[in-house]
Amino acid sequence: MLDWVYSHEKPLPLDRRQIYRLVRATSRLERRSCDAVLHQFWVATPSGYVNTRAFEEIDRIQPQIAANKQNAQKRWRTKRESENANGNANGNAKGPNSHDIHHTPYSIKEETHTPNARETPHFDAFWNAYPEQYRGSYERALRSWNLEGGNAHAPEIMAGLQTWFNSDRWSRGIGIPEAENFLKKQRWHESPMPRNGNAPGHSEVHVGAGPQLTPEASEKLRAKIAARDAAKKIQ
Repeated sequence: MLDWVYSHEKPLPLDRRQIYRLVRATSRLERRSCDAVLHQFWVATPSGYVNTRAFEEIDRIQPQIAANKQNAQKRWRTKRESENANGNANGNAKGPNSHDIHHTPYSIKEETHTPNARETPHFDAFWNAYPEQYRGSYERALRSWNLEGGNAHAPEIMAGLQTWFNSDRWSRGIGIPEAENFLKKQRWHESPMPRNGNAPGHSEVHVGAGPQLTPEASEKLRAKIAARDAAKKIQ
C-alpha cells in the first residue's frame, strides 16, 4: 500500500475491493490482514485512505523534485540554444548564395536518435537487469537516467536495484514501478523490507501494535489532504 502511494502520490481509494486488487490480496486471510492494517495505520478522508508518515515524506521531497525538474529544463534549454547557435554559424559560413548539392533536409526520423548499447553501457546494464514486464519506455527511462546523472551513480543504482530485488514486495511482484519512475524518484536510495526479514534500521510492524491518531490529529490530517486536493484542482 505504501509503495502504491509513493508511486502515485495520492491517497488509497476508499473502496476496499480496489485496494485488494492493488495489493493483490486474493485470499480471505490476506484481505483480513489488509483490513487490519488499514484500520491501524491509515485514516479515511474524503479523498481516500491516507498515511501520515507517507504524505509527510511526499511533501518533504516535493521541493527536490521541483528543483530537479527546473534544472533539467535549464539544461535542455541551454543545449537547444547552443545547437541553434552552431547551426546559424554554419549557415552563415556557407554564405547566402552557396548551395550544397549533397545536403539533405533534416527529417523527424533523422532528429530522433536512440543510443545503442555501445553508447550507453551503464544504462543498458540497468535496463537489462530491470524486470522486463515493468520496464516501460526505453527512451523515457534513458531520459530519466541522464537527468538523474545515472552514469555518475551507476554503482549505487545497481546496488539499490539489487536491494529491491531482494525485498519482500518485489519478490511477490508488488509495487514494482516502471524503470522511468524508479529512476525519476531515486528509489535506489530507499531501504525496503527484505524477504523474510526487517528493513535496515526498522523494526517489524505487527498489526494491533502502533500509534493511534487522536481525533485532533485526524481532523488536522483530513484538512491538510483537502487543501492539497483543492490546490491540485486549481492548477
